Amino acid sequence: MNSNNKFTVELFYHFFIKKNAQSILNIKLYLIFILIFKILFFTNCTSPTLNSKEQVLHDAASFLWEKQNIDGGWHSETHGILKSGQSVSAFVFYQLLQVPNDIYQPSSEQIKKGLDFIRSRCTDGVLGHFNPIILDYPNYATAYALRIFKHFDYPEDQAIMDQMKTYLQGQQFTEQRGFILEHPAYGAWGFGEKFLDDGKHGHVDLSHTRRILQTLQLFDNQEDSSFSQSQHFLSLLQKNQTDTRLHPTNIPSDKIKYDGGFFASTATVSTNKGDIENQENPYYRSYATATADGLLALLAANVDSSDKRVQDAFQWLLNHPILDYPEGIPHDDPNQWHQVMFYYHLSVRAQAYRAMRHVDGWENDLVNILLDKQNTDGSFSNPMGAANKEDDPLIATALVVAGF
Repeated sequence: MNSNNKFTVELFYHFFIKKNAQSILNIKLYLIFILIFKILFFTNCTSPTLNSKEQVLHDAASFLWEKQNIDGGWHSETHGILKSGQSVSAFVFYQLLQVPNDIYQPSSEQIKKGLDFIRSRCTDGVLGHFNPIILDYPNYATAYALRIFKHFDYPEDQAIMDQMKTYLQGQQFTEQRGFILEHPAYGAWGFGEKFLDDGKHGHVDLSHTRRILQTLQLFDNQEDSSFSQSQHFLSLLQKNQTDTRLHPTNIPSDKIKYDGGFFASTATVSTNKGDIENQENPYYRSYATATADGLLALLAANVDSSDKRVQDAFQWLLNHPILDYPEGIPHDDPNQWHQVMFYYHLSVRAQAYRAMRHVDGWENDLVNILLDKQNTDGSFSNPMGAANKEDDPLIATALVVAGF
């Protein structure tokens, strides 16, 4: 209550209540006092009304913070490989740190526990290796953990930050790992498998590459060649016709339609959700989630937003604007990837639109979709999303938070 209202209540009490002590039993006078007190007090002490977008975000953040374990981490109750909490905690914690304090403000104890969990699970600058037998998405986890440490930039975390940065740079498939410029995986990042021989790449995809580039970009190291090298990988994914390398289907680039869009992998072809286009000269079709990831990856690789490659990817998204269906993924796909990646698509498209400062009403449509999908406890989940872990409320809800 502000000082003016407090004075008014005290004045009312002195002249109308204290002076009329004998008539205090007058129920009308008593009720009037209570009514004035409530109006003055609650008008100034309640939080401002949240709009629909803010309410969705507040409730989602509230759910995620409530799911923080006593050890400070977040542990999947849906997928066994994620129960260690390494990759899930890094992903969830990072997204929660982006929520404005006027929407949801965690306690200092919650923050401390989250940081202590991440610190305690890092092994030689890697998050995801804590269990020596089961890898927990080490490149993903380490990228997000490094972002978390960078967010706070505490001096005591400087040594582990340096280790993490060195680890991520060393994971890129370039000459340092036995790859030549002509290799389709050159410049990319993958899952982070241990003990790969030189020239062997394991899993390779755009999603890992984008996140690691965004992490390394936070350090603004102009001498880091990772950014320019990554553009070789992104070039093939965008079907750039000036790239002389063969498409992964062994088709020359000049026989492939360039549309500005992206597919997901040049080397782990089963990762591509868009299927094959053109049976005579087959190539991988562009699709929405990969194109949004590709646009963000180009920006993270220090390509200017005015560059033709970025603008072409952005135009592809504008030409395929459906929010609740990632265009380019066939409806008749036996794996039903368009349903599996429902929240991933909403999240990454929203991030791409915001990066390009795109307005035009899409955000209202997004909020309406989410309002219809949000559970009463603030969470989101996708029953069809097991293959992409979206059936886990921790993952789906964090994806929604990331989209804001």
